[in-house]
Amino acid sequence: MDKQSIARVKSWGRILVGLGLLIFFIYSYQAIMDLEEIAHPVRQKSIGRILTALSQPNLFEYEYKTRETPIKLENDCQNSRDFTQAAQVSQRKMIFDLKCDPGRAATFTIHGSGFQPNTPGYIVMQSNIPGNEGRKFWVSDFSTDSEGSFSITVRVIPLNLDHISSGRTIAVVEQLSKTFRGLSNTSHLTAE
Repeated sequence: MDKQSIARVKSWGRILVGLGLLIFFIYSYQAIMDLEEIAHPVRQKSIGRILTALSQPNLFEYEYKTRETPIKLENDCQNSRDFTQAAQVSQRKMIFDLKCDPGRAATFTIHGSGFQPNTPGYIVMQSNIPGNEGRKFWVSDFSTDSEGSFSITVRVIPLNLDHISSGRTIAVVEQLSKTFRGLSNTSHLTAE
């Protein structure tokens, strides 16, 4: 036999083996699966729930353990042009530095030290606007260095200068640890 006929026999052999496996799979599926049970509404509902859960792109949720360090502002741009305020909570120290420029954007800088090293976090400002009291607004992200220090500067447009007002609380929120949720829920999905 020449090489061409050997190749032809091998390809027909592969096709026959593939067809044999397909027939075996179809027969096994019919013998094992009860088609009436699959068509039952309760089974279809649970299969739909499982497929929906598995098709969601984000199967994992991240949950951070956080620690919040607040600064209660004692001054604002209406009362002075510039001010600096320091705060300390246990070993964590913060300096809030506001530079006011009437009619232009103000800037404030927060310097922090004594925080957990190499930790991400964010700054939030608590609202004291009527109707939104206590609501927290994201201001900026930060990351501490290897010594647990950080410094961020944020520009505030004149329209929002009333948001930096006396009595307002600004908080530094550290994201101390990250845990995953969702994997155990996904891996333990069962049909009813």
